[in-house]
Amino acid sequence: MTWGPLAWVVSAEVFPLDMRAKGMSISSAVNWLMNFTVALTTPIMFDTIGYKTYLVFMSFCIVGFIYSVFILPEVSFLFHTVLGLH
Repeated sequence: MTWGPLAWVVSAEVFPLDMRAKGMSISSAVNWLMNFTVALTTPIMFDTIGYKTYLVFMSFCIVGFIYSVFILPEVSFLFHTVLGLH
């Protein structure tokens, strides 16, 4: 299970229509930057802390789960006018 698609879904839904292109480009750039950061730091983490690398990533997954279940609003059945994104 991965939380990777969550960034694409959330960023596509939360920006107003007039700002959606710019918002998606910024969120896409940040997503790629974070993926690059993970790719660079993972080998270093394995060399220094070993198996605890998995614990670090597990904690990020737990925080992401808590965020998506308790903080992130459900917008799948709401129109943009209801959300104030017109």
